[in-house]
Amino acid sequence: FSEKLSRFDQSSEGLLACNKSKSNLVKHNNDLKDSLNDFATKVANVKGKLRSNIANDLAKAFKGANLSVMVDKKSGNVVFQMDKNFRFKKNSYYLNKAARNTLKKIIPIYSKVLFGNKKIKDKIAGFNVTGHASPSHKGKYVSPKSSNSKAYSYNMRLSAQRAASVTNYIFGRKIGKYSFKKFLKEYTSSIGQGFTKPVKKKGRKVASYGACGPFDCYSSQTVELIFTLKDDV
Repeated sequence: FSEKLSRFDQSSEGLLACNKSKSNLVKHNNDLKDSLNDFATKVANVKGKLRSNIANDLAKAFKGANLSVMVDKKSGNVVFQMDKNFRFKKNSYYLNKAARNTLKKIIPIYSKVLFGNKKIKDKIAGFNVTGHASPSHKGKYVSPKSSNSKAYSYNMRLSAQRAASVTNYIFGRKIGKYSFKKFLKEYTSSIGQGFTKPVKKKGRKVASYGACGPFDCYSSQTVELIFTLKDDV
């Protein structure tokens, strides 16, 4: 009986040791997860700060050149407002003279901010010229969530053509030479987003919905300049 009791005590001690080891392992794994989450948060904060700094540099540079340019304070995205100085005609991707003049003023400044500072230049992973289209097809509103494949394909192609028009001009001969033109070109991609991200018109009532439904036709037909940073997820 004493021998069995001794074995039982040894088994109990072994079980306790096993449970303690398991508990320590769980704690270690949780600590590791917390450390990784803290690291990811710090990386995100650093990248967020870098983006906002670049956005601030762009805004200052444009303001210094007396240019009214919409720059997102957090992402640094430059959005061309569809006004008289930059507007595509309906179902068109042709760049008019006013649009070309706008690009001729903006792009050299944009390029210099991204590549004129070595610290920023080393962090740049890419430059996207992204085109957008309004949620409309053959004069009728099409919901961005619609399964209408013809409307989707048409507007995807149109938005890509608009992005390509901008890209071809900013790297063509007519815009002339500007600082870091070669660098900017090497990082560039031309992208069409279709009508997946239309812009809502403020204060528009249901009764006044037109060819673009609750969205603003002209504001949705835009082009964005978007830089990406290394290690972007």
